[in-house]
Amino acid sequence: MKVTQTYIRAGLAVVSLILIIVSLWVIVSNDQSAHRDSAASSPALPIDTLLSASDVRSALIEAVKNDDAALLRTWQQQLLSAARQIGYTDEQLGFLRGQRGQDYLHFRGARFAFSDDVELAYQRGGPLESIVQRYPQARDLVDDAQKLFTARDQILAQVADELLQEALAQEGAESVSSAERLALEGAAQREALRLWQARWRK
Repeated sequence: MKVTQTYIRAGLAVVSLILIIVSLWVIVSNDQSAHRDSAASSPALPIDTLLSASDVRSALIEAVKNDDAALLRTWQQQLLSAARQIGYTDEQLGFLRGQRGQDYLHFRGARFAFSDDVELAYQRGGPLESIVQRYPQARDLVDDAQKLFTARDQILAQVADELLQEALAQEGAESVSSAERLALEGAAQREALRLWQARWRK
């Protein structure tokens, strides 16, 4: 039943997607009579626009994370149908058909999932390494993500140090034992992380 409902939602979602696409097509083609031939050979909406639609993006991520080949095939057919309706030819859609198309959609879904997981881990103060291992399709995105996480960790360390210095000043640094200092450091790090996470909940 859950699987059936998922595919029903996918079908309904793509109907909305097609309606949006058709509306955009009408707007972009306001001079249709003068440009009918060129519009037929060069659709106004690139495939990336279809793939980046929120419903499509979410479905591809779900298919990748659940290793759901059937869901991937369902959206492959929906995307092919939508693309044909806005003027793409079968020749132009060759990369999206068959196993080649499924591999391509899986690749795009994995990159979408990587971006979402990176954003969530960044905001929660989590690590990057496990995400990188899950999505080898996003290797070219890792360096930029690592720079973000490094900068974040530097901010957290700076905030924690400031909190620690405040705590030591209140306690009297000279009277604090090694064990107490370690406890204060841990508390400062936890508070710095809490403040960072709260920043993204606003």
